[in-house]
Amino acid sequence: MHVISRTWQPEAWLPLSKALLSRFVLTGEPTDVLTSFLCATRKGTLETEGASTDAASASVVPSAAGAICPTPLAVPVTWTRPAAASPEHLASRSRVATVARLLGEHIALLWTALVLRRRVIVYAPRTRDVLLALGASPMLAPHRMDSEREHCRPVLSPGVARVLALPAFAAATESGEGAATLESRAAAAATAAVRGRGEGRQAAASARASAAMGGGIGEGGQEEGPKGTASIAATRLSAALVEAADLARAGWYVAGTTDPTLGAAAPSAWDLYVDLTRRKCVVGEGAAASFRMTALHKRLVQSIQAALQGDAAGADARVAAALSSATSSLVQRLRQILIAKV
Repeated sequence: MHVISRTWQPEAWLPLSKALLSRFVLTGEPTDVLTSFLCATRKGTLETEGASTDAASASVVPSAAGAICPTPLAVPVTWTRPAAASPEHLASRSRVATVARLLGEHIALLWTALVLRRRVIVYAPRTRDVLLALGASPMLAPHRMDSEREHCRPVLSPGVARVLALPAFAAATESGEGAATLESRAAAAATAAVRGRGEGRQAAASARASAAMGGGIGEGGQEEGPKGTASIAATRLSAALVEAADLARAGWYVAGTTDPTLGAAAPSAWDLYVDLTRRKCVVGEGAAASFRMTALHKRLVQSIQAALQGDAAGADARVAAALSSATSSLVQRLRQILIAKV
């Protein structure tokens, strides 16, 4: 179940996703899900009924791997649109202190990237660690928090690294045709998946997908398997192409990945690479001038280190306040420079 929103707020939309999923499990009708979603967005509330709690009454469906597994039972779920939270409330739940502890003095580099609207890739092997960092990222640019949320790309598909590494993609991006080119390829891949009914057609679609990606789509290289594998390969290719096109169009972003090859495979796709496992940030070759450490950065690191001392319960709010103060100082300095030039 996917809920698409202009802002990335898992704490707000996850309960709605559960409510819509419960509705679908209860009725099995996509139109009921759409109706429930429209009611939720219009009224701001949604209530779903419960189904049988008897496990024996649960239906079974074939999984992607071919195994038979029970569908989740529908349970009563109530969702209410959350009220606009204050900056203090968002700061207290952001986990920005945890990210600051992980990165140490490199937190200043991440702050610089977000304030200057640079392209950031965040890597960690576990999805929950990636989401933790992305959830805290809007607090590093508090003067435009809503915009930061719009530019978050929580977890990229594994195939995105190979798409971004393609020379054809780099050339199309430099010429301003990257997004359009990739979207057309995604449409072609999706069409191949739908039309590939016979084994011969599926094999051809799989070959085309692998050729377009310079290899297999899934983990371990080339796709292999019985009838239907080509559709899976084409679907993965389509998703990777669309996500890469989205990055090309966005201009700047904070994107998460669990793919350890993305940083080295596509260095042209990021200005700052955040490796949470090594607790460090790497500046892109062409972006070094934007990340020079100044006295402001040093004061920011000292303020954050001081904020991390003391009561752990209030650490997020204290770190957010230090970041907000540094951002205000930088914005004020830039305004003074602009006024002096005028």
